[in-house]
Parts: sequence; structure tokens; C-alpha cells
Amino acid sequence: MSIFQLTLCLRFRYLVYSFVTYIGSSILFVYLAQTANWDMPGFAFFPQITFAHMIGGTLFIIALYLQTEGIRRAKEFYNYNKVGKGRAARVLIRHRDVMQIDTSWKEQWKATKQYCFFFDVIPANLFGLGGLLGIFFYLTQGMGILPFAVAIGFFILGGLSINYAADHLCNVEIEELYSNPQTYDTAITHGKQEIIERASMQRTKEQIEKERRRNMPLPPESDKQRRPPRKPY
Repeated sequence: MSIFQLTLCLRFRYLVYSFVTYIGSSILFVYLAQTANWDMPGFAFFPQITFAHMIGGTLFIIALYLQTEGIRRAKEFYNYNKVGKGRAARVLIRHRDVMQIDTSWKEQWKATKQYCFFFDVIPANLFGLGGLLGIFFYLTQGMGILPFAVAIGFFILGGLSINYAADHLCNVEIEELYSNPQTYDTAITHGKQEIIERASMQRTKEQIEKERRRNMPLPPESDKQRRPPRKPY
């Protein structure tokens, strides 16, 4: 997949995510307002639906703005994996029986989607929902402190999602493999040599034991052979 195709695919996916954010936030705000029987004296001239669309539209614009940074980060992740895996695969090609490295663009695209989902999409929606609940808590006290507590929970979950993408999906060991595959080549080569040497020593021991047994005298087959008769003198 070329970078141009990747950009188009990412743009389309982020647009879909933005529309989902807009629709979901609008529905959620209306649901919360109706559940709490909101009482917003300062905003009484706004119908619930209109206010919900305003909130959803604001989040939609923010999501569109964040697309640029998200797409740039996704392309960097895709290129880093593509180049790094190619370098590692070329160095470790003779060790493919031990370490399999998939360099296909499908695998890179799958990893990129997963990274974007946890680093951009989930945190953006959780932060947006947290901000939405914070606004709702500010505008009405109909549900007490519950929206504020849930908003804090959403922010914490969003931060955990970013940490998962940055620390787990972007593993330090993977980075070491991509940047210095020669060290892995050396380690695997030494490991294979040790296995071959141990197997050779074991075969040598077995061969020596086999020769020793073959050169041993045959055991006696009868009592006379075990106790030869005395000589007549």
C-alpha cells in the first residue's frame, strides 16, 4: 500500500469516527438531559435538541481538527514498521525457522489500525465524553456529582488507552529488533551453534559407549565357562 492510499484510507476512517462521535454525543446529551430533568436557567432559550447538536457539532469539529495529527502519527507508525521489519527480515532471513517476520502491507495496515484505534480514536471519544459530562455537570445539578465522577473516569480510561498504545504496541524490544537486528542474528547464531555442539557431544558419547560395549568380552554361556575345570596338575 502506498502512502497516498494509506492517507485516503485513514482519512475515511477518521471521518467515520467523527460522525460516530457527533451522533453518539448528541444522543447521550439528550438522554442525560431528559434523565436528569435538566434545569439550566441561563440556557433555557436553547431546546435540548439544539443544544445537543451544538455540543455534538463542536466535538465533530474538534475530531476533524485532530485528524491531521492522527494521520501523521499513523503514517509514521506504518513507515517505521515497514522499514524496520524489512531491515530485520533481510538480516534474519537465514533464521526464519526460529523467528518469523511478516513484512506484508496487510500486516502493517492491521497494526496501524490497532495503534490508531487505541492512541487516537478511543482517547478522543473518552475525552470528548468526559468533557461533555463536565459541561453537563456545570450546566445542571439534576444528577448531582455523578456526571463529574464519570467524566473523571473517562479521562483516566483515555489516558490508559494512550499508555497501552505507546508502551505495549510500541514495545521497546520491537524497537531494538528493528534498529539493531544484527544483535539478534548473532545471538541466534550462537544459540544454534551451542545446540549443534551439544548434539554432537551427545552423539560422540553414544558412539563411544557403543564401541565400549562392542569390545567387551562375551558373557559366559554355561556353568563350565563360568567355572572352568581345574587343570590336571
